[in-house]
Amino acid sequence: MEAPKKEIIIAVVFGLITGALVSLAVWMLKDKPLSLFDKKEQTKKEQKLSPTPTPDMEKKPLFITIKTPKQNPYSTTQSSLSIQGETIPGSTIIVSTEDKEIITESDKKGQFSIKLELKSEINQIYLTAIDKDKNIKTTQLDIYYEK
Repeated sequence: MEAPKKEIIIAVVFGLITGALVSLAVWMLKDKPLSLFDKKEQTKKEQKLSPTPTPDMEKKPLFITIKTPKQNPYSTTQSSLSIQGETIPGSTIIVSTEDKEIITESDKKGQFSIKLELKSEINQIYLTAIDKDKNIKTTQLDIYYEK
């Protein structure tokens, strides 16, 4: 008996590899729609995959918290004051005093910081947060500056 020729061995190996690849492709595509134009089947699968709301995904109510200064009213002998706080991420923050307004935005963690020059005696500062849905929350901070 004659030994198999090189061409026959190559053909058998090529056939085995091709068969394995086709089997793998069929196995991977078994849950896919048969037609790219079958929109009903795709829509059903998309509906199954749409996320179910979880408590983390629910919208938090707007809030504004002053972290520093920690006391309200607050007394200082410094002519400037750094105010740091927290609210909903991406909210617009408006800091209003008797003679000026400063507008900033909270970062992606909801943090904000602003520096103000104080006038002598009592400084009434209003901090207003406005979220993307135009909800508004305001808090007041009373600062006594003694020269």
